[in-house]
Amino acid sequence: MKEFGLEQLFNPNKTAGLSSSSDSMTDPVLLFDSQSNRWFATISDTTVHSIRVAVSQTADPTGVWRVYNFPFGSQSDNCSDQPFMGVSEDKFVVTVNNWANDCKWYSDNLPPQFRGVQFTVANKSNLIAASNSVEFMQSDSNLNSFSLHPVEMPSPIYTLLITTVGDFDHNNLQLLYIDGPLSNLNIRLVSTPIQTNHVPPDGIQPTATSYLPGTTQQTKEPHIGTGDSRVQSAVWYQGTLWLAFNDACYVSSDTKSRSCIRFIQLDTSNSIIRQDFDVVALGSSLYYPALSVDKSGNLGIIFGYSSYSRNPSLLISKHLSTDSPDSIEQPHILKLGTAKELSDRYGDYFAASPDPANGSSIWIAGEYHALPTWSTYIAQLHISNRTSTQHIKMLA
Repeated sequence: MKEFGLEQLFNPNKTAGLSSSSDSMTDPVLLFDSQSNRWFATISDTTVHSIRVAVSQTADPTGVWRVYNFPFGSQSDNCSDQPFMGVSEDKFVVTVNNWANDCKWYSDNLPPQFRGVQFTVANKSNLIAASNSVEFMQSDSNLNSFSLHPVEMPSPIYTLLITTVGDFDHNNLQLLYIDGPLSNLNIRLVSTPIQTNHVPPDGIQPTATSYLPGTTQQTKEPHIGTGDSRVQSAVWYQGTLWLAFNDACYVSSDTKSRSCIRFIQLDTSNSIIRQDFDVVALGSSLYYPALSVDKSGNLGIIFGYSSYSRNPSLLISKHLSTDSPDSIEQPHILKLGTAKELSDRYGDYFAASPDPANGSSIWIAGEYHALPTWSTYIAQLHISNRTSTQHIKMLA
């Protein structure tokens, strides 16, 4: 066990005493590539307007890392937000949403201008060899899409997959196929119709009536920010793409629309949608789903949950390859929250990933509330197809 700060990992010049300045960094993401036995980490450096990419030199994440810097956008005030990454056999990709105004949200009461999505594809061999020079290509910013999400591939192929749904096209799933050598990349876009998705309403949680001092005016109760309908999680395995995101649903016996979670299964051999369904709970909010697959193609799923009687908590479920389509199995409580969410921003970094050493296990992580500030809960989910049971090893 070794603990170190993000500044120490991503700013080696400061660690070595070559720099006294501290950069502003946000949105870290971690990935283990079982093909190369290397760890990859990314973070947005809003001070120098770039994405830092760190690569471990061995399979041990507590050892030496090599850090690279990939600028995005050409404007001096550009901010590359929410970097997501993916790997194939020979390529590494990181995607971003570009914004103006250094990502200073609602400066002068106005949100920053959106400048489009952008991605960088780099030579994976150069990165894992800690080369001084890395071959890469970078796309132009594209205003026609929002939040490109690289697809996790437990058994990588040479083709990179990147998907998007949501804000700018509510009726199509778009999938980018990127293959070939860096010197002559072939980029192909396939768009497949889906059921219309919607921007989810904020999540609900327990409320307590209170009033402003000396008045009869009730105070505003905080809600849980569910963001939008961008892809939250995507995985490809043996010709099948699964993805999950937030949606808005209405149950006829409920009083209003609720935040719910959406799942789509795409057969990538013929671009046919095999499953497309929402999961909703009466009088409750569901949000930020993450999924992955085990060696048998079974899904392990984690997502957030709250209601007027339940603080932000974590639920888990599964969908076996033999289960009925358009459904998940009855969710189980992973971790109950004991405190309310008090900010206007919730976590869209729920995660699920297969265990590289155990093909029957999936690691899951999510946000819940044991204190007014958020907490993260990590667990190992083992899915058995024969017994239709799930065994959970929990790490607080």
